[in-house]
Amino acid sequence: MRFYRKLFCMIGLGCLIAASASAGWKEERDFAEKMKKECERSPRQTPYRVNGETIPVEPEFCINIHHLDDKVAANLKKAGIKTVRHTIYWYAVEKTKTPGVYDRNELEKLDKRFADYKKFGLEPLVIVHGNAPGTGFANRQESYERFGKFMAMLAKRYPDVRYFQLWNEMDVAFTDLFGKNAKLPMEERAKCYVEMLKVVTPMIRAANPKAVVVTGGMVDSDEFPHGLYKHGGREYFDVLALHTYGMPLSWSFIGRGARVRKIMDENGDAAKPLWNTEFGASGEGIAQAWGIPKEDPVKSFDERQCDMLTGCMEFNKKAKIYSKYFVYAYHAGSEASKAMKEKLEKQVPGINFNDITFSLVKKDGTPKKFMQRLIDDQSRKKKITQEAGRAKSVDGRLYFRNRPFFPLGLVFGRTDAEMQKAKASGFNSIHQEYSLRDVLPEGPDRIDPAGVRRIRDLHETARRNGMVLFPLLTGHYIPGWLGKTAGPAPADINGAPVGLWFRHSLHHPAYRNALETFWRTVAREVGDDPNAALFVSWNEPAYGLDATPAALNAYRNAMKRQHGSIDAFNKAMGTQFAAFETIVPPAAPDENRKFFYCWFRYNQQAFADFFAWQRSILLAEAPEMKLSGKHPVTALLGDALQVNHIPLQAAAQDIYGCDAYNGSLLHYRDAMEAARSLSGGGPVISYETHAQKGIPPVKPDHAALQMFVQILGGCRGIFFFCNGEQPQFGFYSDKATPPPVREKLEKLFRLIDANQTIFSLPRAKAQIAVLLSDTANLHYGSDPEPPRRDEYAKRVSQTYDLLRNQHFAVDFITESQLAGKLGDYRLLVVPSRSILTDAELELLASYLKNGGKLLAFGKAFDRNEFFEPRGLPPLLGIDRREPAPWNRGQMRLVEVDPALAEQFPTEIIVQEPERVNPLPMEQAIPGYIPESRLDAHRTLAANQDAYPSIVMSNDGRVVYCAFDSLYSTELSQLIGGIVERSLGIPREMRITRPGSPDEAVELLGAVNRCGDETALLFANSGARPGRWEIAVPGVPDGTWRELSSGEAVPVKEGRFSLSLPPYGYAVLTPAR
Repeated sequence: MRFYRKLFCMIGLGCLIAASASAGWKEERDFAEKMKKECERSPRQTPYRVNGETIPVEPEFCINIHHLDDKVAANLKKAGIKTVRHTIYWYAVEKTKTPGVYDRNELEKLDKRFADYKKFGLEPLVIVHGNAPGTGFANRQESYERFGKFMAMLAKRYPDVRYFQLWNEMDVAFTDLFGKNAKLPMEERAKCYVEMLKVVTPMIRAANPKAVVVTGGMVDSDEFPHGLYKHGGREYFDVLALHTYGMPLSWSFIGRGARVRKIMDENGDAAKPLWNTEFGASGEGIAQAWGIPKEDPVKSFDERQCDMLTGCMEFNKKAKIYSKYFVYAYHAGSEASKAMKEKLEKQVPGINFNDITFSLVKKDGTPKKFMQRLIDDQSRKKKITQEAGRAKSVDGRLYFRNRPFFPLGLVFGRTDAEMQKAKASGFNSIHQEYSLRDVLPEGPDRIDPAGVRRIRDLHETARRNGMVLFPLLTGHYIPGWLGKTAGPAPADINGAPVGLWFRHSLHHPAYRNALETFWRTVAREVGDDPNAALFVSWNEPAYGLDATPAALNAYRNAMKRQHGSIDAFNKAMGTQFAAFETIVPPAAPDENRKFFYCWFRYNQQAFADFFAWQRSILLAEAPEMKLSGKHPVTALLGDALQVNHIPLQAAAQDIYGCDAYNGSLLHYRDAMEAARSLSGGGPVISYETHAQKGIPPVKPDHAALQMFVQILGGCRGIFFFCNGEQPQFGFYSDKATPPPVREKLEKLFRLIDANQTIFSLPRAKAQIAVLLSDTANLHYGSDPEPPRRDEYAKRVSQTYDLLRNQHFAVDFITESQLAGKLGDYRLLVVPSRSILTDAELELLASYLKNGGKLLAFGKAFDRNEFFEPRGLPPLLGIDRREPAPWNRGQMRLVEVDPALAEQFPTEIIVQEPERVNPLPMEQAIPGYIPESRLDAHRTLAANQDAYPSIVMSNDGRVVYCAFDSLYSTELSQLIGGIVERSLGIPREMRITRPGSPDEAVELLGAVNRCGDETALLFANSGARPGRWEIAVPGVPDGTWRELSSGEAVPVKEGRFSLSLPPYGYAVLTPAR
């Protein structure tokens, strides 16, 4: 590369020779100045699309490196650099003329290099070039094939690497494969390069469908890029790359970049990114162009390099020509001529030439001025963020302004009076929306100053009144002009409306462009407000299987990227479409279950990607922003058609947020437990909730307990809907919230606000997880008949209650979390009708081999992910299962193992019974006793027909319940005994009534803990007062205090008594 960088710098020098020699430098200057004004005046607004993924328009500054170690990585991290360009020389790995023979030592070096990228959190752009022996222009087709196999090997060997760049400055240097040595015209060289792409790119994509193919960095910015498009190269690269050198650096950086961007746009590639994979300035080049300064030339070179690089960086931040731009280089050797070195040595005796190169650091690793500026800027941003103390989760606990925080607020409130009234009621926060109508009321390019002022005023009003702000970025208030241009509302393939709070398809360009402008404006105007704890992404977003034209176009393009050819797609889906453009998703699940499953999964990911795209835009403008969501918690309700997926959505949030509307105390608890555990175990904020009535009127204590049980389930922030006197929901409406109800609520809210350190404590670690199979939820929850959509979800919810109501600490886990989280639990509980893939079943089998335990119910794993019947997985430990004889839809458990007698006070009815390991029946008549062969099991419970209904493997690891996982209090008691006595998993606490050994299911409890801080929460879910005996393992003896009453509670050996009124609650902490 050195010769060509030197050449570029000399071209810069040549441009400065007298105008009589050439007027070319003036044209270059004038064009660059013109493009600078045009590009900064009209910067790119539309995000890019790569591999079906939305890439934010905000540029990323990157760097070329030749070496990576701890010191280099530390400096890159300090500078905020996350993407590096690093070279692999083909000839260094494939060293002989024999194709496919790779040097083992070199591959091991590469393995370490890629491990280091992961270790240091760096994203590599891998540039591959340098002819292998036996390759060249004369046998170029054979060479292209060989190069393609080499690239496919790399793509497969390193599946985590996304970016592969094919060759370097191949239009003018470094290889003869494309006609440089043959002196072909530039367009013909581009034609040869396209021939290579057509061979190599499909091989890379087949090896790794996620790979992004980047062209080699071109030197030419006219004929070569035109030739790429003329000769059909467009479909065979994902990113176009350019190199720009010269003096002044900005002329080529701006002018050539603008020229290539225009070529891309004119050839239908407006959505594709342009990268600058090399630009830079060296002291040697500066001396070549302008001579050697008389005073302190080393310092002068450093300052000029810094000024030129900073100028390019500032331009690209404004104009956004390059999506990524890679400065050359972290460290580079001297390229000065002998004459230049002699001249410099006379002027600066002892000069180290490696300190005046393209490098951003000196030879000893000390940052030069530009690198130090990057480090200082990053440090300043970090300090601002730390001082602002934005909301964050630390060890599962919510912090704001670097203190434990429990937000309590009202939805709505803009004025001083509204905020002061809320503050007097015990609230510390406000959740207020702003929308597209505020920013773009008149058109896509007309940001309304009055609307922006309203947004700023809201933030200032909250700050002035001492209320923490949680702004809501609503996207459903549509200005009139957008309603006419953004296409139809989301609808499925049958034309039925889908989604919630989406007025247009999230795939429609007009809608997306408007949203991006809205989000960017918000981030620029108020994204740095330290009083805004979390920006909430959308109001109750739910979507669906969107089949509007824009959505179908996005889906078809994604399938084209994923499968490559329509034949491959048809083979995968069992379909017969003629082209990608003719793909139509199934109108009902049973038309084609495999196709439907993949269509559904695509929509789940697309919905999550939408919020990831939003996050990238907001953080590009305001990196210090912290984000949350407001998703309906539908995981336990069964309607999968809203395509909500908590783990996917949580990935785009710093703190997971949701809403909660339900009159059931237990559902509030369970929904928050689901949101907490499925989102990663951190704090969850309920951004909308309300006290709902059963039999009117709403009961004051019951209303307060509806809020409290959300906290008991893991909620760590509550916003009551709504502020004001709105007659249906208003907190200050005597009709919606009668004074006695409001009084009880205010008492609870003031208690929480005064004890935020206690109420912010996270849930104690659980030893049990209940599987919530998203695949099963997908298939059962998309039933054409809505009443049947909870067939799986209700079994998950009731399975959870079987254990949670027995006072075990229990989490939910979904299949996408098995690889990372399953090992955290001692027991996995599998509800009936759960579905796992073969790979997921292998994970579960490995978990059992490594000491984990399993409790599974009837029909577990009876279907695969495509809803096809599957054989019995060996990990269940039984050879066969079949429906109970004589068409019994239910069965009574009549006898249990003596060790479980205390948990079996009477016979228990169970549903959908099965026989396990059945022997053939000689007579199929009532009264005949069916037999089972259980050589490797013992019976824990038998049924009325005298054969086993609950069996446990002899190694004590697997319990199989041969019936449906539907709840009853009696079954809950028995299952609790099996988990505790047979499987050896302790309860989080024991709660009994005086004189009874049975767990008291009406008293809900939770242990919250962080380090040596502990709080015990209790809620009486019953309409009667009660007194209970409680034992909590591991809590210290002594006097504890109940927060609301101040009453002392003596604790000895973890045991104490507690009395509560109907719908009463208690919080116990050690007295200080």
